[in-house]
Amino acid sequence: MSTSHPNPQVMPLVGRSRAGRSPRRSRGLRFLSVATDLISVGTAWWASLTIAGSGTVASTSVVCVAVALVHWVTYERAGLYHARVIAERTAELSRLVRCTAGIGLGVGLATRAQPLFVPIATVAGATLFTAVVVATGRGALRAWLTTQRTRGRFRRPVALVGVGPETEEVYDLLSEHPELGFDAVAVLGERAAADRVGLGHLWRDSSQGIGAALADIEVTGVFVIASCMDPVELNQTTRELLGVGLRVQVVSHLTGFASRRLQVRTLAYRQVIDLEPLELSPWQVTAKRCTDVVVAALVLVPTSFVIGVCALLIRLGDGGPALFRQTRIGQDGRPFSVLKLRTMVIDAEQRKQALVDESNERAGPLFKMERDPRLTRVGYWLDLTSLNELPQLWNVLRGDMSLVGPRPALPEEHQEFDPALQARTVVRPGITGLWQVEARDNASFEAYRRFDLHYVENWSISLDAVILVATAEAVIARVLRQLTGRGTAALQPNPPREPPSASDYRSRDADRRQRTDRRRGHS
Repeated sequence: MSTSHPNPQVMPLVGRSRAGRSPRRSRGLRFLSVATDLISVGTAWWASLTIAGSGTVASTSVVCVAVALVHWVTYERAGLYHARVIAERTAELSRLVRCTAGIGLGVGLATRAQPLFVPIATVAGATLFTAVVVATGRGALRAWLTTQRTRGRFRRPVALVGVGPETEEVYDLLSEHPELGFDAVAVLGERAAADRVGLGHLWRDSSQGIGAALADIEVTGVFVIASCMDPVELNQTTRELLGVGLRVQVVSHLTGFASRRLQVRTLAYRQVIDLEPLELSPWQVTAKRCTDVVVAALVLVPTSFVIGVCALLIRLGDGGPALFRQTRIGQDGRPFSVLKLRTMVIDAEQRKQALVDESNERAGPLFKMERDPRLTRVGYWLDLTSLNELPQLWNVLRGDMSLVGPRPALPEEHQEFDPALQARTVVRPGITGLWQVEARDNASFEAYRRFDLHYVENWSISLDAVILVATAEAVIARVLRQLTGRGTAALQPNPPREPPSASDYRSRDADRRQRTDRRRGHS
């Protein structure tokens, strides 16, 4: 890498160039996000105050406008309009709930003064309703944006700087998650190394400087692969990138750690990353189990009628059993029988192997088809709405499962997992989990592995609560996508014009295994 500044140890001052100006589409998305929040907050408070009969139309309007503006400013300061926060749904919901609760407390204290007095009970109800409406509005916006980004819109072109095995991992990550909104359009580094990792078609000659290499493409930022450079080159390259006005994100070797456990510190003005240990006290483990039992019991009672109706529809459909039992791997590797409402034909297990060989749309040992021919008419809607999972609340009460945790794997899947993924059985499997919320419709096995291991290494009571809220949002978004005709294909990265064949998926699996072997050979 060359440098355009005579002293690479001093970062040059830059004006409002590409790093200081947001693309027009980004500004449009930000405006849309702010407008969605303002409308959601105003609607929630207006409905709450109107139902409670608090105040006149004029006073209600003043309160709604004031509260909406306070939410806007607070959300702004909390980073809820920053792409890096919105991209992580659990972080977004966590900040959203904290901010909304804090505003509700403030409004409750402020409106004690006349003439805008609002009863505390009304404020509490409005605050809860606001959190639900805002989360729903953001969920709908996220679903729409994900679909648009999968079609190639609202995506920011970026460059990858530094070439090595980890560069390929970052490229795969951006390709497999179009909802992040990045398009890797260029790779800067050694030409031979780029060819070696299969990214030669994106290589750009940077011998004349980074500015010259990226002059003809409108990249808005770069991902610097720190593992591909020595410390001097890393500092020099980063300063040069900032000097030409690009937004820089440095990719480190650290993976699997929640951002709340990573803090940037300084030692004599030298930046270091302080990694906080995951310390789970006995009370947290006990609290998780108590929460599982209480919530499962409270939900199972009112939903028993729903389970009964669904079971009757299944029986009327083909006369077969309503419940489906299947052996899964639980905590500490112990097998257990998971309960579900049957969504497939009676001989589904016998027909599975033929579909695995011909039509599997999942990478790795997992099996999934978007249009599984074994689904019954009733079963299709049960699976879409996740109502077929309700009997698993009994598994939670028995202690086989938790409300939140890694997906319970089949024995044959568990045998094919690597040792790191098999170690996820240190916690109970869950009815829902981080992978189900963030990437259920993503065909990548690497995404499945990454999300499950992240949860195991970073779980907490607060993370469980956020995942439960996000699950409801994800189910609603999935149903809306289906009703609007988009289906789950909206979440597939770079979907082809024609449905992929089974050989396409097997070829992708083989390519991924070869890349993994190459990475291990480099390490």
